Amino acid sequence: MFPACSNHTTHFRLWAPFAQQVGLQLLGPSAVQVYSMERVSDGYHTLTLDCGHGQLYQYVINGRTVPDPASAFQPEGVHGPSMVVDFSQFKWSDQDWTGVALADLIFYEIHIGTFTQAGTYSAAIRQLDELVNLGVSAIALMPLAQCPGRWNWGYDGVDVYAPNHMYGDPASLATFVDACHQRGLAVVLDVVYNHVGPEGNYLQLLGPYFGDRSTPWGHAFELSGSAQQPVRSFFLQNAVYWVEHYHFDGLRFDAVGAIHDEEAVHLINEIGCALRERAAVLGRHVHAIGEANLHRPEFLPAQGGTLDAIWVDDVAHALGSCLDLPAVCKSRCYAGLSDLVQALRLGYVFAVKQDEIFKLSPADCPPFLEAHVHYLQNHDLVGNRPQGKRIHQWTSPVVQRALIPLVLLHPSIPLLFMGEEYAADSPFLFFTDFGQEELSLSVERGRADEFKHSGFAETVSPTCPKAFRLSKVSSLQDGDWTTYEWYKKLIKIRKFWRSEGFLYGEHLRVEHQDSVITLTYKMGKNLRYVATDIFGHRPTVFDSVTASEMNCGFG
Repeated sequence: MFPACSNHTTHFRLWAPFAQQVGLQLLGPSAVQVYSMERVSDGYHTLTLDCGHGQLYQYVINGRTVPDPASAFQPEGVHGPSMVVDFSQFKWSDQDWTGVALADLIFYEIHIGTFTQAGTYSAAIRQLDELVNLGVSAIALMPLAQCPGRWNWGYDGVDVYAPNHMYGDPASLATFVDACHQRGLAVVLDVVYNHVGPEGNYLQLLGPYFGDRSTPWGHAFELSGSAQQPVRSFFLQNAVYWVEHYHFDGLRFDAVGAIHDEEAVHLINEIGCALRERAAVLGRHVHAIGEANLHRPEFLPAQGGTLDAIWVDDVAHALGSCLDLPAVCKSRCYAGLSDLVQALRLGYVFAVKQDEIFKLSPADCPPFLEAHVHYLQNHDLVGNRPQGKRIHQWTSPVVQRALIPLVLLHPSIPLLFMGEEYAADSPFLFFTDFGQEELSLSVERGRADEFKHSGFAETVSPTCPKAFRLSKVSSLQDGDWTTYEWYKKLIKIRKFWRSEGFLYGEHLRVEHQDSVITLTYKMGKNLRYVATDIFGHRPTVFDSVTASEMNCGFG
C-alpha cells in the first residue's frame, strides 16, 4: 500500500515476506537516516514517522536499497528514491462534477508525452478546448505508471501507483484532471495489471508476486490462493487509488485475458465491484472497461461480471482486412466484409475456449453493443503497423471519412485516436528508452522478428530517440480541415440520434450491398440510417430527417 500521509506524519507499510530485515531510509539534503521497520503478520512491515509531503525515502531489503513498489511518485525514475505525497494538498474545483454516463461517452485517446510538443500535463491542458469544440466527452489516457527512461508507450510500467515523472508531478496530474472536469470532459486511465516491465522491477526481491506463467510482455502475477491475497489487494487498492486521489472517471484494464486468475471471482470483476461501490460513495459515474479482444462475456453484468464495457478491436481489424492493410493481429485471420458486418452486428468475431480460437456464430454471441468500445484506429492499430502510418496514409482521407460513420453512428462507445479527426500526418511509432543495452537489443530483435513480413525494416528503431520525436502529433492547423468538419458533424449526429432514442442495438439492422454498408435504426415507423461505401467511391447518404438537420447545422 502507498504511504499514507497526514499532518506531516506518514505511515509506511510494505509486504515483503521474503525479507528477513527491512529498513526505511529517509534521504535529506545533508544526512541519511535509517529506521528499522516492525514485522507484523502475513509478511507486512510497518513504520510511522514524522515526515510529510516531498520526503524522499527508500526501503532497505536485506542490506539492498530499493524504491517503494507502491511509491506515489518517482521523481528520478524507476531506480531512484520514492517520494511521499500528501494528497490533501491538491486543490480541486470539481466538487459538483458527476461524470459522464456510459451512453454519452465519446473517447479521445492520447499519449501525454506525444500529444503536445512539450509532452506534459500542463501543455495538454492548453489543448482541451479544441477537444471540447470537436464534441468528444471523455479522454482515454494511455498508461501513466512510471516506466524506465525518458519515453515509453506506458505498458512497461513498474511503479503502478506513481504517475510518470516525465509528464509532471502529481499535483500537475491532478490539475489536468480538474481542468478536464471544468470543461465537461471525463478522464479514463489505462492501467496494466497483467505484467510488469522488465527494468526497475524489484518485486521479486520482496515476495511471491509472480508465478510460473508468463504473458507475451513479461511474467504474469500470481493471484490465486489465500497466500496471494496481498498481491490481489495491491491491484485492488491501486484501482481505487486512481479514482479516489486523482478523481479519474474510470479505468481501462489492459489485456484482461492475460490476467491469470483461478479464483471464483476474477480480480477484474472484484475491482469492478469496488469501483461501483466508490462511485456510489462519490456520487459520480466511474467506469470499468476491460480490453478483451476475444469474446469474454463473463466480465459483463449479463453474465455476472462487473465491467461496464469491453474494449474490442474486431471492427478495426475487419476493416483493415477489407482495405488490405498490413495485419496487426497474428492469431486471428479476418475475412473482410463478412467479418466486418458480423462485428457491427454482434460486436465480436472471435472467441477462445481452452486456448482454441474460433469464430463466433450469432447464437454464441448475443449482442450487447452499447457495452463495447470500437474505433477505426488506436495506439495499437497505428503503432504496430509499418512506419506508424495512420489509416488515411494507407488509403486516403476520403476513405477515412467514409469509414468513420461505422464507428461514430454505431451503438457502441466510439474512440478516436489523437490527431485522427484532422487526418494528422505525424506517425505514431513504437518507442522505448531502456537504460540496459541488452533490453534495447531485445526490443529491436523482437520487433524485427514479430513483424518481419510487414516492412518494419524500413521504419525507425523503437530504441532511437527519433521514434519518440516523430510521434509528436501534428497540429490541427496543419491538418485536413474537411476531415475535421466531417468528424464534428458526425459527432453532432450521434448526439442527435442518441437524444431521439435511436442509437441502441435493439433498434439496429446492419446490411451491405457490395461495399456499401447501411446502419438502419427503426423505432415504430421512424427510421434513421447511414449508408456508406467503405472504399469512398460514393457519397455517404443519410435519412431525410438527419440530412435536413445536417443542412441546418444542428443549431
